[in-house]
Order: sequence, then structure tokens, then C-alpha cells
Amino acid sequence: MADAGSGIAVAGAGKESTIFFLAAAPHLHVAEVLDRPFELTKYVSLSNDKALLRNTITAPLAEAMGALELKSLFEAPSFYYAHLGLAETTLSADDCYRVQMKCIIYAEMFCTALWLLRDNSASVLTSFLDVAMGSGRTAQFYMQWTGTYWNARGEDQAVTLTHAELEDVHRFFVIIDALTPQSDKDPRTEKAALGGTTSRIQTALYFLPAARQARDLAMKLAYYCICFEALFSVGNVEMTHRIAEATAVFSESHLERRRAVYELMVELYGMRSAVVHGGTLARKQLKRLPEVAEQVDALLRSALAKILKDEGLRTMFNAHDSNKAKAFILDSVLA
Repeated sequence: MADAGSGIAVAGAGKESTIFFLAAAPHLHVAEVLDRPFELTKYVSLSNDKALLRNTITAPLAEAMGALELKSLFEAPSFYYAHLGLAETTLSADDCYRVQMKCIIYAEMFCTALWLLRDNSASVLTSFLDVAMGSGRTAQFYMQWTGTYWNARGEDQAVTLTHAELEDVHRFFVIIDALTPQSDKDPRTEKAALGGTTSRIQTALYFLPAARQARDLAMKLAYYCICFEALFSVGNVEMTHRIAEATAVFSESHLERRRAVYELMVELYGMRSAVVHGGTLARKQLKRLPEVAEQVDALLRSALAKILKDEGLRTMFNAHDSNKAKAFILDSVLA
């Protein structure tokens, strides 16, 4: 067997190659044992069935994983799973890497969809690939994923879903999948978040994981600001006032609640300015950080969910020409 870091070139004929993908899903609980994997896409499913896990892990994979990784995989409440059949009987290490990364990308998208339901710290951590070549040769791959998520307060927070809630999350997932450019789902493609064809909603979804991965609450708030600006910016003048006003009008219909959102956004931008422009947060601001982070996280979740659920808003905010969304925001504010 060739080393995982080199090309795997196995000549063979007749049988297809099969690939098993496994990744732990810490902090993600499902209320009942799933009798079959919950399919996210044709590539990746979610499961909490430990019998499936035991039946999937081959002796070579268990040896490659080691006792501690094997233990952590079984201790996680759920796991991501894929069983893929490939016609090719010759697979290189790069081929296997692309398969593994594609599975991880879909699992990451599911984490975003899960956040849209409610705050949590469910993440995708270590993943493994078990490859059986058509010739009977095998190879195992390991990837440590660094995208650990935290809740709005920068803490661990488990989430338990019913099967009905899994379906709700999946509906968000399907929408996010459709909105995500194919280039972002292809590990071979150079990533450019601010490319000329990126829409408002795509930019917000691109930066959202950075906010959720930031344990430092001040930096988390800075990334939240980027998301709000991606959605609601109409110009570079009086940015704080304009974003605060647009967010308030979009999020609430009652005057008092709009005022509360406006004041929260102004406070958010005050903290953000101190963080990114070389200043320091005052003692009062430091004390307020966890509460502001939690409130802003909920506000962003509500705004994104509102856009994603409404086909008209979704189309408008996903247009590569953002003028319609800009006009909509200005009309809403002026009205």
C-alpha cells in the first residue's frame, strides 16, 4: 500500500472502488436512534447508530486511527457517514483527498443549517477515509479539521434534535447547498470570497463560520458586523447608522422593538470599532460582551432565516447585481 502522502496508483480491473468516510459530530445529539442514516446529500449522511459505526470500521482503519481516536469517535453522540462507490480502480491520494474534503464541506454546510435552527457548538472535527481499491488493495486517510465552533458566548453548547427538527435543518441545508457556488464545493478551486459574482447572501454565509469559530467575543462581534454589512449595506457613508437602521427595519415591525435593535447595533459597532481600529474596550463594554454577542447572534440568525425561507427575498439577496436589494433596503427605511 502506498503512503497517504504519495500517489496511490493501483492497477486493477472489474471491481469498483469503495470509499467510507467517517467524521465525529461532537455536541450534536438526536433524540432517538436513527434506524438508517439521515441523508444530507447523495454524498454524506448523519447517523447516531453505533452498530453502523462498528460495522463500518475495518481492522486496517481501526489500526490507522489508534485507540484514542477510535474512542473519541464512538463517544461522539453522532457522526457523519458516507459510503461511495467509484468506477475507477486506480485512485491517487489526491483523488481521495478531494473526496474527503467534499464530504467535510457538506458536513460544514449542515453545521450552518443547524445554527439557523438554534445556537450550538456542534462541529466537524477529525475525519477518516477508508478506501478499498478494485484490486483489493486498501488505504486509509486522516484529516484533522480545525473549524471548531462555539456558541454565541464562546462556550460549548450541545444541541438535541428530534427527527422533525432534523427535517427542518435539512430544509435549510438544501437552500444553502443551492446558494453555495460550485467552486466553494470543489477542493481544487482557489477561494475568493469577494469575487465579482458573489451575492449578498453568499458573502454573509461565507463569513458566518468565521464568527462562529471565534472564541474571542470581541473578534466574534467583528465578524458579525461583516455579515450584517454584506446583507444590509447601501453605501460607505454613516455606516453604523445605516446598517443599524436597515437591520432594525428589516428585523422588526414594532417601533419599540426596532429602537431596541437599532441601539443594539450601535453598541455592536462601538465595540467593533474599538477592536479593529487599535483601541481597547472599556470595562463596561467588556462586561456587556457576552450578552451583546448572544443578542447579535440571535438577530443575525433571525435575519438570515427570514431571507432564506422567503423565495422572493432569497432571490433578491442572492442576485449578483445587488441594486434590487439596495433599493429594497432603502425603500424599507424611507417608508
